[in-house]
Amino acid sequence: MGFTSPKEDVYDCFLESVSIGVMNAPKEWTLDQYVQSNINTLRNNTPDLKILESIPTTLADMPAYKFVYDTHGYTYHNLVLNNLNDSSKDNKNNIYYMILYMAETNKYSIFLPIAQEIINSFKFIN
Repeated sequence: MGFTSPKEDVYDCFLESVSIGVMNAPKEWTLDQYVQSNINTLRNNTPDLKILESIPTTLADMPAYKFVYDTHGYTYHNLVLNNLNDSSKDNKNNIYYMILYMAETNKYSIFLPIAQEIINSFKFIN
């Protein structure tokens, strides 16, 4: 699921976005292990990667992890969390949610307040 910004003008060829994804990881992985695996993959596949921020946080009253990075002229703001109260989990996987705000680096701070509002509205409904 995702949200995109409207075109700023006829020459705007990139739409800033906030998207939400759901991923599986092995049951024994912790949130830190899942995030570190993602960061390691990024480092291995993206030589110009510059990590700007990498910190534990909370979202929707759940432990989460925030990492922000630049690459190829774009800035990515990731929040990863695991719904520890999800009773529908199977015995094989952990389900992780990733909320990603992506923007051209020179426009990142312009759209960040709106993206942050969308991110902060994330809640688990039982």
